[in-house]
Amino acid sequence: MKHRLLLAALCALTTVFACRAGYNDDAWAYIYMYQNAALQTEYKYGVPASITLAQGILESGCGKSLLTRRSNNHFGIKGVGPAGSAKAKDDEPGLSTFKAYHNAMESYEDHARLLSRSSQRYGKLHNYSRWDYRSWAFGIKACGYATAPDYAESLIGIIERFQLYKINNGRKLQGGSDRRVVVRRIIRRTTIVNNDNGLVHTDSVPEFEDEDLVTLNDDQITAEEQRLDHAVENYKLIENGVPCIVLMPGRTLGDVCRDYDISDKKLLFRFNEVKGENQLTEGDIVYLDTKRDKYEGARNSYTARPGDTLHSISQLFGIKVKKLAGLNGLKDTSTRPRPGTLIHLN
Repeated sequence: MKHRLLLAALCALTTVFACRAGYNDDAWAYIYMYQNAALQTEYKYGVPASITLAQGILESGCGKSLLTRRSNNHFGIKGVGPAGSAKAKDDEPGLSTFKAYHNAMESYEDHARLLSRSSQRYGKLHNYSRWDYRSWAFGIKACGYATAPDYAESLIGIIERFQLYKINNGRKLQGGSDRRVVVRRIIRRTTIVNNDNGLVHTDSVPEFEDEDLVTLNDDQITAEEQRLDHAVENYKLIENGVPCIVLMPGRTLGDVCRDYDISDKKLLFRFNEVKGENQLTEGDIVYLDTKRDKYEGARNSYTARPGDTLHSISQLFGIKVKKLAGLNGLKDTSTRPRPGTLIHLN
């Protein structure tokens, strides 16, 4: 499908997050829809529900990525699935084959089997408690699940931002990738669900060793949570009439290519005017279509700040670098304007 048609559908379906409220709403809707699936797979395979949901939110873009909507693949798992396969661009050269599923539960089951105790690669993660989401997050990254260098921190940020640790009666944990959580004992708590029919529900509530040293109050903000919060605050949908996103923690440009079915060459060279993916990092605006010749918003100029380049300003306002240089009588697009310089936008 041509990328312009995809971008039209993208805007109509709000597949990028317009703002903090949009991201929160999408994530909460995803959690509400799939928390039972995550708990079922935790009970069956031992994979923490908090980790499963955080990976689902991150890998599927809250269920809105093209791969997820086309193939019910919530975790970016490659190969041939029960419903065949789907071709998509990712962080490896060319097209990769991703598993397709008949429904979301198949995807959740497959993900849990991949991380199960019998897995040669991931089985050692079960040495950690299912309430020790921090050790699980760093362990998953160390085992090679994802290429993003901050993948573990991103999972932790999502778990803490949305208090996913509460889903299996866990607690918010203090930072430190080498701090292990030891469960002293598990208390079985029974709740009557329907007294007329005699239905009861039993929970497992952990008590941790050195609880004061390993846990936090819910309102205490960790570095991982603060980092994710900062990225969400800067999320955009449209800049100067051009669809764009802010590159979230734990995501790579390869993930963006895969999610929006855009080749890496188009994304880098044509849409964002950079030579390599290392020039766009976490928190940067990433355009999903060609930028404009001039700024069509309310303002006419911008005052350069320390560290600004023509390219960074062009990304801020959705203008092609060469066009921005021309509007300001500059021939060299690598020019760094002095702080305080008035940059014309149209």
